[in-house]
Amino acid sequence: GGQIMVTAQREGDQLVISVKNPLGKTEISVHKGNHIAQENIKQRLHLVYGKKASFELNETKQDYTVVMRIPLEA
Repeated sequence: GGQIMVTAQREGDQLVISVKNPLGKTEISVHKGNHIAQENIKQRLHLVYGKKASFELNETKQDYTVVMRIPLEA
């Protein structure tokens, strides 16, 4: 366990949202999940923004991070 860190910032013409969750020793090996919600988010971003948006996952022994990049539209 630990604290979840959420950040949102503007990078050029994109909004970058990052969610970082620290993992305990048992969380990595016991629960992998099926990632259906994450796939749904990727598909929705693609439908709305095409290649202008992205959804990235990164898992290490210490934490799990999701980064979404969404274009800022005028």
